[in-house]
Amino acid sequence: VQTSGTGRIEIAGTGGGNSGAAATSGSHGVQITGANSRVVSGSGDISIQGVGGGITTGNNSGNHGVLVNSTDARIESAGGNISIDGTGGGGLAGDDSSDRGVYVVGAGARITTTGAGSINVAGTGGGGGGGNDDTNTGVEVSGTEARIAAQDGNVTLNGMGGAGRSGNVGVTG
Repeated sequence: VQTSGTGRIEIAGTGGGNSGAAATSGSHGVQITGANSRVVSGSGDISIQGVGGGITTGNNSGNHGVLVNSTDARIESAGGNISIDGTGGGGLAGDDSSDRGVYVVGAGARITTTGAGSINVAGTGGGGGGGNDDTNTGVEVSGTEARIAAQDGNVTLNGMGGAGRSGNVGVTG
């Protein structure tokens, strides 16, 4: 997805669930994945909102709100602001793990501005609190040279760990 000039990019998504299954995995709200996958803006703003999927009573794992994953997958703006809001999936009962709000992972995966634009990332980890809910991180950056960075603007990260027993961190990287 790309704009040039002052065009704005807005993306919103909600991951699905499977009511007939005992488990749901990989139901991301917004997924930018694969080598060199990009959301790029000239001087326009980028807004992304994602909610991970899940099922009510089964085990949920890896249902991220917003996932930027793989070699050089990126969200970037040359001068506009970037705003990302992600909520990890999960259910009301069962074991919900690794349902991250915003997850930037992989070699060179990144969220960046190269001009005066600011970056605001908010993430809430998933999980339902009904089982062994672990590692439901709000905002997580992981991988060689994975990053969230602004050249001249501000970077704000707000994270809240999900419900559960352990590793439900607000922001980690």
